[in-house]
Amino acid sequence: LQNDIAKPPAANLDEIAPKPLVPYIKDRKALLGVADGGALLITAIGACSTVADHKFRIQVKQFDDTYTERPCLWCLTIGDSGHGKGPIQRVGGQALLEELNDEIYVEVLKQLKAYVLVHEQWRHEKDKAIKAGQDIPEEPEEPPHIQLISNDATQARLRLPLQATKRGMGMWFEELTKWSGDMNAYQAGGK
Repeated sequence: LQNDIAKPPAANLDEIAPKPLVPYIKDRKALLGVADGGALLITAIGACSTVADHKFRIQVKQFDDTYTERPCLWCLTIGDSGHGKGPIQRVGGQALLEELNDEIYVEVLKQLKAYVLVHEQWRHEKDKAIKAGQDIPEEPEEPPHIQLISNDATQARLRLPLQATKRGMGMWFEELTKWSGDMNAYQAGGK
């Protein structure tokens, strides 16, 4: 039966891919040595949808500007075991998001370090105010824990990043069972 299934034709990237993604996908195709860039394209489009703000809307129909959707995509590559789905996902979209996420992470770390210093100073001022019977100064606000990508779908790991971002988050899993298992995981005390 497997031999009776016709293979779909290779995707013509110049015809179906968004123009800004064509050079990126062709470069990744050459890097991986794959003939068809369709799976690379779908992972890159998924990555692009992740970095778009949730307020951004996409006009779905060319001549109907009243029908719009949020850029929220569920992308899935399907194939037999050992057919290279994992490398395609990592190179096609996950690497793109990780690069952006690393840039954001460096900035978040700078903000957190500054916050720790300011918060420590606030604690000393608070203690002085309490001893002197004065009003307690306002506690500084902790910077947001912005994150673009995760491969952990447990509530405990997603709570802070999802509260901090208005963009949403890219979830990358090589196996569907890992994602579904994480979604069902419960850890006492949120740890």
